Amino acid sequence: MEVREYDENGRLVLVITGKIAATNSEELLRVILNALEKSADVVLDFGELDYMSSSGLRSLLFGQRTALAQQKSMVIRNVGEGVMVVLKSVGFDKILRFE
Repeated sequence: MEVREYDENGRLVLVITGKIAATNSEELLRVILNALEKSADVVLDFGELDYMSSSGLRSLLFGQRTALAQQKSMVIRNVGEGVMVVLKSVGFDKILRFE
């Protein structure tokens, strides 16, 4: 997994590339929490994400809960079909925000 970040009109965009698995899901969580410290509006761009195991779901859920608790926003965009299948299989398509 690699992460690039940039500002998009006041929103902090994190472009997540590669794969999220058990070996790096904690790193994803650290990246999300760090982004929420920097910005009130965080976008996770999954356009270059090839794979997400179930271990990555915990990081997304914790990130979403943290954003809501801090009255901030975490949005996911450009989700590929394979990753969306994983998200939908556990109902995350109903609790996470997408654009």
